[in-house]
Amino acid sequence: MRPLNYAYVADGESTTLRNHGLAIPASGVLSSTEPLYFHISYATFASGSPGSFTPIVRLGAPPYSVLQSFPTITLAGDDEITSAILPFAGSSTAAPIQVMLGTFNSTLNGPFVGYTIRAERPTASTGASFSSLYAYGSQSARDMAEAIQQASDKYLIEYFSQIRSLQGPDKFVMVRINSGLNDRNEDLPPLDGSSFEPSSPEAYAIHLNLIIERIRSIWTEAGWSQSELYFLLAPSHPVAQPDEAILSAYREKAREVSSQYDRCVVVDFAQLTDANEMLANGWYQSGGSDRNHLTEEAYEALSLRELDALLAYTSCPDINGDGLTDLADLNAVLASFGQASSANDLTGDGIVGLQDLNALLSAFGSP
Repeated sequence: MRPLNYAYVADGESTTLRNHGLAIPASGVLSSTEPLYFHISYATFASGSPGSFTPIVRLGAPPYSVLQSFPTITLAGDDEITSAILPFAGSSTAAPIQVMLGTFNSTLNGPFVGYTIRAERPTASTGASFSSLYAYGSQSARDMAEAIQQASDKYLIEYFSQIRSLQGPDKFVMVRINSGLNDRNEDLPPLDGSSFEPSSPEAYAIHLNLIIERIRSIWTEAGWSQSELYFLLAPSHPVAQPDEAILSAYREKAREVSSQYDRCVVVDFAQLTDANEMLANGWYQSGGSDRNHLTEEAYEALSLRELDALLAYTSCPDINGDGLTDLADLNAVLASFGQASSANDLTGDGIVGLQDLNALLSAFGSP
């Protein structure tokens, strides 16, 4: 969303198209040599003088030749958000490609509002997709919460509808919230009007809650089942040995927030690595002098550890996230025994009961 919630050209104005669109690298999860579908969402207009645009796919490197042009999309219609599917046949050679609103240096006349472009591999029958709802450097959970509060219900419903549309009848959407490093420098007051210090763990927790509640409200507004919605809280990686006290406090607050919701878990990177290992592996940028930013190798390695931790969690009910299934987890289950829709419902049957107790006891003592 922030800072570009949408692409906009006012009625009566025009803009020269440059690299407006979606870039796909030469190698990665999606390959330019295979058939792809591009989903583009935009606004239509019932009045005024709405124009049109003609999307293309071109090479993302010299000679930047156009690989495929799509039929012109007209913007006349009802005042609504709609979408189109653009089938791409694939490139003859592996190369980076760009899906653009029109040819480079062409003119786009307003009114125009564009929202999202997504890429799909239509030949895949299983797998997962990844979409960025918010990606903006040097910002905190407060800025994330503010951006999602300011976004309209209509926009957010369209965004998540695009994600759900590629799934079968059993929907599964996980929202991953990664923040922490920039929260240390936050100087604006909490969005809920409380008097907590802007960079405090309490303010951090407030903004995590605001993000979760906003997205949960969208699910209610759209009439979707809350059972398909999951949250993953991922406070930032360690930066010191021992780690900074404020980051440790953020992680603890994330665990507290997680305990308030069904289908919400925390990945604690301080339990997956430490600053000494990160230094030894060269995972910090600038040879270790920049510990707020990681190398590509670090992201890949920590992503795999995060996935392993999530998979282990499904078989080991570590409720409080301390890395061990122990008495603290047992007490949590017993404290909520008989309750419906609790975060301690390990089996997902809607109530904390004997099956959950048995699941925990069977993994008792496991890391």
